[in-house]
Amino acid sequence: MPFAKGKSGNPCGRPKVNELFRNRARKFVDEHVLDAWIEEVEQRGREWFRCSELLAAYGYGKPTQPLEHSGEGGAPLSIVVKFV
Repeated sequence: MPFAKGKSGNPCGRPKVNELFRNRARKFVDEHVLDAWIEEVEQRGREWFRCSELLAAYGYGKPTQPLEHSGEGGAPLSIVVKFV
């Protein structure tokens, strides 16, 4: 084990988010992306879409994506392991 028993491997916790960077990214997204996103993409092309997508992710975080945890008709999933 790389860490002593009962000791955290990350005693300071998750690194803090740079609030200034987050706020400036949010401000940019609010001012430039939300109001004219489609128009900007049409004028500037695919690269602008990716740029605005990254700024939104840094400013607000990526949207959550639901995952399907059931089989056909809502049945539970089954895992089959075959040893050969």
